[in-house]
Amino acid sequence: MRNFLERFYELYPHSEIQDYVKLAYQMSYGVTHFFTNSEDSLHFLKLETSQMEPHSDKFLYECLNDNLVRVNLRPYLAHHLDLEELNANFYQTSLLEMPKLSYFLDLAKESKSFLLNHGFKEAEFDEFMKDYKDRDYPPVHHTKTYTECYHPAYRLISRDRLSPQIKSLKIMDFLESFKKGPMTVIAFDGKCASGKSSVAQLLANELGATIIPADDFMDGSDAEIGINSKRLINDVLTKLQPEKPLSYGRYDCSTKKMETIKIPKVGNWVILEGAYSANSAIRKYLNLIAYFGISDAEQTARLKKRSPENFEDFQNKWIPRENRYLEKEQIVLHADIWI
Repeated sequence: MRNFLERFYELYPHSEIQDYVKLAYQMSYGVTHFFTNSEDSLHFLKLETSQMEPHSDKFLYECLNDNLVRVNLRPYLAHHLDLEELNANFYQTSLLEMPKLSYFLDLAKESKSFLLNHGFKEAEFDEFMKDYKDRDYPPVHHTKTYTECYHPAYRLISRDRLSPQIKSLKIMDFLESFKKGPMTVIAFDGKCASGKSSVAQLLANELGATIIPADDFMDGSDAEIGINSKRLINDVLTKLQPEKPLSYGRYDCSTKKMETIKIPKVGNWVILEGAYSANSAIRKYLNLIAYFGISDAEQTARLKKRSPENFEDFQNKWIPRENRYLEKEQIVLHADIWI
């Protein structure tokens, strides 16, 4: 929760206590628009978007946590994306069973601690929550200040319903505003089964990006950081040159042997793709970090489908190690963009 509060504070510095409570409420209750069917929700979506000007001054979507995102309507329209698809995702998200009150109260407590460390007054927070409790914790709106500063217009959907295409569009929007040099190295780090490789391939097709899989350096030499960072630095990161060839050794886990990978010409965009790709040992060689998240339930479902024979190893060994790494290395906070 704290990582997401930090990012929210950074993006929306004029937020008030009520806006943070709304954030915690959405994380806990999800969609609270009580449409009886998807046709009604589509009608209201089309009505709302008919009155707004499309533009891309915000991210296409913003992550609330590993479970939910806010899809911003103006950039969604600017990309000429399908409103019916967005509505279907929104409506399906509204049907999800969410943790609700006890979880909300825990998040509110975390929010209070965070806000007190950022100059908010304890008495004001307590007074707001007392009044809020007296009203039986109803859905809450953004404040007037937040609305005037940021003009919120979005739909809440499950993060698991984001397509690789939507994720790649968010990254490309971000890259357009990034001042790049002759070569830009981007790490795609985050949870396994979160779509890193699919999005990397889309960007390779769209931008001519070169993909370096971090798994190529997973040779068992580091029990905590799952890749051989030293070999990655020496064989790849210090030798990358745009428009030049590159060769490096890939460790094959099945044969326990090295094989040579040859890249005829390195692109202007290089994607270091995979878990552990933004660890502190190699971070100085990176220009950007993208964090990929996924809900626990969806991660489990994807891994069971993708690698049923290895699922127990994922569950008992690889995922716990990955989660320890993400927490220790604070990848979420170091990330320039959340996918």
